[in-house]
Amino acid sequence: MLGMNFSELDIEWPAPLDMVRCWDIQCDPARIMAGGKNSYDWSRLDRFFDKANSVGASVVYVAHGCPEWQAKGTGEHNAPWMPPKANSEWKDINVFGEFIWNLVTRYKGRGLTAVEVGNEAANLKDFYEKAGTKAGAESLAKMHKKAYRIVKDIAPNVLVVGNSILPRRSSGGVEKADKFLAAMKAQGWPVDAMSCHLYPLPDKPDAHGGGANYPEFKRDYDLARDAVKKHKGPSKMWITEWNVDLLKPTLSDSKANNVIRKIREKHKGYSFYYAWSRADLRGTYVGPNTLAWDEMRKFKNG
Repeated sequence: MLGMNFSELDIEWPAPLDMVRCWDIQCDPARIMAGGKNSYDWSRLDRFFDKANSVGASVVYVAHGCPEWQAKGTGEHNAPWMPPKANSEWKDINVFGEFIWNLVTRYKGRGLTAVEVGNEAANLKDFYEKAGTKAGAESLAKMHKKAYRIVKDIAPNVLVVGNSILPRRSSGGVEKADKFLAAMKAQGWPVDAMSCHLYPLPDKPDAHGGGANYPEFKRDYDLARDAVKKHKGPSKMWITEWNVDLLKPTLSDSKANNVIRKIREKHKGYSFYYAWSRADLRGTYVGPNTLAWDEMRKFKNG
């Protein structure tokens, strides 16, 4: 399965793709509902779905980002690409539910394959100001239960994917997400699959060669999977973002190709690269006319 994250709408997307993940592309609930209750601006998200359809991809929509008028907390964050107070808890979970109802009603049958409830909200306060707290974990788990019931009532075949957890040590690891996983268990695990984000750092300075980063990739994946298993959660684990050595020196195209090949050969399952044609992120760059892209497109047959 070849999945891709995009952060730009007005560029050429590669084709064909299996799935695209809708996040970091200004289509979040905070922007769609910026006008207030019962006010929805779907224009940009309509364009996203049209573009996904044009490259043969279904859509995983990330339902994350509180509208400023619904912010329950102070909503202070250091993520300039997100709207003000987007990391706040919602004042009324029923308003979040109304968003989910309208989202699924509008896009079922138009390529919506899954709804991912949250982005790194169990680990990072920039995405959820109550991240890492018991109260925040319980609130986030209730949002999942609300979303699950609504999605399944409207479109039973649309999957619900749990908020992404971060095994990387720099983000607190699975230990920080543990309260969220416990809260999800208490809510009866209202998801079809869980998700994680993998940005493994090399354990050794010379780990830039060939497939040398795969052990770190597998280690972090296993950490996330085992943390969910400990709480008797679902066996399915999606990697909804991955790259290697993000923001570290860019690997050469040939080395990036080798890293991607190793991951493709050894990892089976849903995975979404982050992000297409973003040279500024460094790590393993995947863009037009690169060996890395030539290798990555083989994921369809992997």
